[in-house]
Amino acid sequence: MGRCILLLLHLSMIALAVAGTVDPAGYATNTIITEETYCLAVDADECQMQGLLYVPKGRFQPRPLVILAHGNGFEYDEYRYLAEHLAHNGFIVASVASELDSEISERVDDIFTHLEFLYDHHARQLTRDLVLIGHSRGGEAVIRVANQLPQFNNELSLRALIAMAPSLNDSAEAPSVRAAQSFLLLYGSHDDDIIGEVEVGLPCESPFRIYDRAFEDDASAPKRYGGFYKAMAYMLGASHSGFTDREELDPDPEVGIQGYLTPATQRITTKRLILSLLRWQVLGETEFAPYLINAQRHDDVVLQYEDGNRLILEDFEFDEAADPALKSGWQSQGAVSLHWGRLYNLEAHSPHDSGGLLVKWNESVWTGAKLNFVLPLEQRDWRGYPYLSFRAAQVYGDVNNDTGSDIDWEIVLEGKNLSQAVRVADYANLHYPETTVSAAIADMRISKTAMQTVRIPLSAFGQVDWRQVQTLSFRFSQPRSDGFRRGAMVLDSLALTF
Repeated sequence: MGRCILLLLHLSMIALAVAGTVDPAGYATNTIITEETYCLAVDADECQMQGLLYVPKGRFQPRPLVILAHGNGFEYDEYRYLAEHLAHNGFIVASVASELDSEISERVDDIFTHLEFLYDHHARQLTRDLVLIGHSRGGEAVIRVANQLPQFNNELSLRALIAMAPSLNDSAEAPSVRAAQSFLLLYGSHDDDIIGEVEVGLPCESPFRIYDRAFEDDASAPKRYGGFYKAMAYMLGASHSGFTDREELDPDPEVGIQGYLTPATQRITTKRLILSLLRWQVLGETEFAPYLINAQRHDDVVLQYEDGNRLILEDFEFDEAADPALKSGWQSQGAVSLHWGRLYNLEAHSPHDSGGLLVKWNESVWTGAKLNFVLPLEQRDWRGYPYLSFRAAQVYGDVNNDTGSDIDWEIVLEGKNLSQAVRVADYANLHYPETTVSAAIADMRISKTAMQTVRIPLSAFGQVDWRQVQTLSFRFSQPRSDGFRRGAMVLDSLALTF
């Protein structure tokens, strides 16, 4: 029932690893792995509940266990590309079966049954470190498993929770900060199953809402390896089935096949993102961190993430019954307009469930467009923090933005002296949101203003007295790629991070 797989590690890959430029999508040790089917229950000589177990062959120290839960309409053996890749990188992987069309609660019970079986029969091979990965309904199920895990077995440490295009059938349940050390959510812009329709005034029932609510039950998240604790990769052109081994695509006729990632390309990006997280957060290998943080630069990914050890300068939560002009510390200058509120109220295409600031500017009307944030006294000491971080996105359909053009602006810090001006475009590409798949029920086009994390090293601002940073300024003097100095964006999560 087993087969052996050998993946050789070339000398060139070793050289890349030493240089710190290893690509997680192709990286593997020279470990031989075995694949075997196991049964949890047998009835009339037939296996009633089964799984595939991928184990490094030979003598080795105990390894972390990865549980991989399939989606509805997909079989448990349709994720070999990912299971084999993780096994070659030192993990024991169990791809577990659930009945198709089963309820989320039943899938949760199935996963706990598999966990109990695996730790009973493979205890010597396994550490107490656990990883949960799920796709579609499996993604929704592993989030619930994560929240219930302490009651099931408080000796297990859930080091990483990963949901690929999770469904929202029963509820948009999000992971608790006490459930997992790290959380990664993957979602495709061309997902024709988990569509996530957007509507002004209502939170979008999509994976974005799960991400925004993840870990929000505790304002003081613990420190993490590298300071990172949750991320969402919105993969442009990615489909629902592209997270599996399947090769076929059923493209939206209005988009055409050219608008989709090929399944092979989507699998490469998925492997890169997931392995980066696991080798960084589970194995503590920080050389893999840049591939996750910088995915938006080389993988057509709109990436947002939050640092568990951070100083929040402004979370943009605001009482909508109050006067926005009284929001402490914020001052606009020139042709700049500000609007506070829930993002889904501010922007018709926002899939986010959090507070934010809508900013519009037009330098062609009045020069000197600027937004100043006067920091409160308790936030002026920036010593010890290496990065300034925030979330931002272009507003879809606004007359101040242009399809195909990025937006850019300068950030300046003021204290005892004026810092160097830093261009946002040097650290992030804030593209215009792309039009994605149709919603079959609504018969409409779906476009999402997906937020992206921008992280700027404080060293880029030059010589600054970090003991007394008084004002942070956004200067909107940079032209778009079409030459116009105007734009519209939503802003959130301004913080100092690691």
